Parts: sequence; C-alpha cells; structure tokens
Amino acid sequence: MFCPRCKSEYREGFTKCADCEVPLVDVLPDEVQPDADPHDLVSVFETSSQPDILVIKSALDAEGIIFHFSGEFFHMMGVMPSPARLLVPSDQREKVLHILKEMQFIP
Repeated sequence: MFCPRCKSEYREGFTKCADCEVPLVDVLPDEVQPDADPHDLVSVFETSSQPDILVIKSALDAEGIIFHFSGEFFHMMGVMPSPARLLVPSDQREKVLHILKEMQFIP
C-alpha cells in the first residue's frame, strides 16, 4: 500500500496515510515525464471553498490523477479575488468530470 501524495509505503492492513491523511492505493501512479507538455492542462472546475478543494484533492490523489489547483492559496492572504481553478491533463478530463459528478460538485 502506498500514499499517492508523499509516496510512503505501508504494510498491508493500513488504509490511510498517517502524514497526509489520504486513502492509500495499491500501486503508485506513473510519474509525470520530464518531457511532458506542461501546457496540456485543461480547467474543469472552479471553487472558492477551501473545504471543497481539500475533498477534491483527496479524491483525485486516491485515483492517482495528476492535478493542480491554480489560485488555491489566496485564502491565506485573507482574500480570494477569484475562484481556484482545477487543472488536469486533457486526457484525464472526462475521468475527472465523472468523479466530480459522482461527488455532486457539478450537475
């Protein structure tokens, strides 16, 4: 068992990372290739809710999906001028949209 966020390995029987508090996975996802196009990300969701961001990150980590929330740390300055945008690789777009629908973040 592995943590998809910090990559720590756990013995059988553990279900959650003690440090990251995310569900463990059987196999770590493939690492991003250094020659991968960093511009191949598409925006699939926006939110100003920090709790929503945390829940979505946990779900995507558990699925081994690479993602980025653009603008998620504005809340630390006491202001969030615009919603944080969830960016995912274009080839993962449909899978992420399906996950967000199942979690009832989008209709």
